[in-house]
Amino acid sequence: DPPLVLWCMDIRSDRHDAFAGADRFAVHMLPVEDKEMSDRFAWGVARLSEDEFETANPEPPCLRNAVTRLDCDMHQQIIMGDHLVIVGHVRSFATRPGDALTYFRGKYGQAVDPTI
Repeated sequence: DPPLVLWCMDIRSDRHDAFAGADRFAVHMLPVEDKEMSDRFAWGVARLSEDEFETANPEPPCLRNAVTRLDCDMHQQIIMGDHLVIVGHVRSFATRPGDALTYFRGKYGQAVDPTI
């Protein structure tokens, strides 16, 4: 307590400064069928078209196709080696039915929706 989530990013990322300076951010879990969007975020500059997200300022952009979204306030940042560890305090979340995309040891998989 409080509910926390962490994720890491390479300090050489072109998105480093935006996240390092953010007071709030959102974590999205993509649907299992959306490997292409995952690859765009992981391996290149993720530019989204207007039909892929919505904004409700001052909230961070919301991916329309996400299975789950965690809205977070920045809780802590730690530099560890060549990565920035970002810890968020989860303020709210939204979820919808569907299997989520996972990535482990270089391979995609899925987390099966327990409600089905």
